[in-house]
Amino acid sequence: MPEVQLGLKGSLADCFSNELCAVKRHVRLIQSFGKNLINYAAQAQKAYEKNEFLDIDLARGMIACGAAFLKLCEEEGAEVTRTEFLLAAVSYLLNDDDDQPDFESVIGLEDDAEVFQSVISAFQLEQKLLEIDPKLESFFKHPAMANKGEAK
Repeated sequence: MPEVQLGLKGSLADCFSNELCAVKRHVRLIQSFGKNLINYAAQAQKAYEKNEFLDIDLARGMIACGAAFLKLCEEEGAEVTRTEFLLAAVSYLLNDDDDQPDFESVIGLEDDAEVFQSVISAFQLEQKLLEIDPKLESFFKHPAMANKGEAK
């Protein structure tokens, strides 16, 4: 496993570690994850229509950030370790069987946000992500993204 510490704790760390191990063969995953993000967006919208308390802005921000993660993975010469962590974060978002099921409660996306923020912090990616998608600025200001993911 790469020598990067995200500072995730307990079951969240275990769930994310499982996702990280699952993406070792990352090249084939990028295209598949792009399609899965589109499906996830539709699922998020349907869940929001059933539950108005679902934080749809956070879901949309993480979907956009996940798409930007995939673009970073496609960069020529992208660092393998970084790519693995980016893909694991997208996989964590797409996997509803994680620390908190995404659409079953109002806090279901907070574990996903913590994973995203941890990866962004560990690899100092905020500026690169904003260059890919300037609209992510509002996502980075979302309360669920504040003060999380302090890399250790």
